[in-house]
Amino acid sequence: MEQVVWILNGRLLMPEPGYTPDFVCPPPPGLDTTFEDEISAVRATDPEVARYEIHRALVDGGALHTSTGQKLLADPARAV
Repeated sequence: MEQVVWILNGRLLMPEPGYTPDFVCPPPPGLDTTFEDEISAVRATDPEVARYEIHRALVDGGALHTSTGQKLLADPARAV
């Protein structure tokens, strides 16, 4: 079920065309970066940065006032 929620949230956060939050796909720091390192970088995103970027993506995608969009904004740390 968690994967389904992630996919649905991903569609809201990656509108096409539109803004995709930078924290979702940070550039790897090097060639030897592991998947775990990359996920750790995403999870280390400052919640206020995440909230700003989520808000911007939801506005671009027309999903700002959806219930899922509001849940993402209400708890950006959990969204990350």
